[in-house]
Amino acid sequence: MSTTETAPLPAAFLTELVTAHLGHYKFRLVEPVVFRSVRFPGLFKAPAGFVTDLTSVPRAIWALYPRDGEYCIAAVIHDAAYEGQLLSFRTKSRRWGPATLIREFADQLLVEGMKVKNCAPFTQQVFYRGVRLGGAKEYKGLDHLRK
Repeated sequence: MSTTETAPLPAAFLTELVTAHLGHYKFRLVEPVVFRSVRFPGLFKAPAGFVTDLTSVPRAIWALYPRDGEYCIAAVIHDAAYEGQLLSFRTKSRRWGPATLIREFADQLLVEGMKVKNCAPFTQQVFYRGVRLGGAKEYKGLDHLRK
């Protein structure tokens, strides 16, 4: 790397997860959640007001993976992508616009966020396999473009 080049910034959450409990496992984002991705270079945002269940972990395994674990903030970005509400920052226009992530990429973004939160690799794989196996019926994003 030359002296004029800079190293890419690492993946990171640039905001904290701030929610209001709406009841029955539903939460509204009080503040946006912003994530800087290296896998998909750029910034992604779940907007304030977005409603999430934090994680869709089956009740049978809550003892191992509580719905409010360290992975929640990554799950919020993933939920917003699945709901078609995830935004990405457009460097040319310097504005936020709809993120165009197919389901597979949304699932990879979840894993990247879990790595940032230092989730164990095994936990990352459990969540990734879970969303790959059970997430298709919940996805409302862009998979129709792949056909």
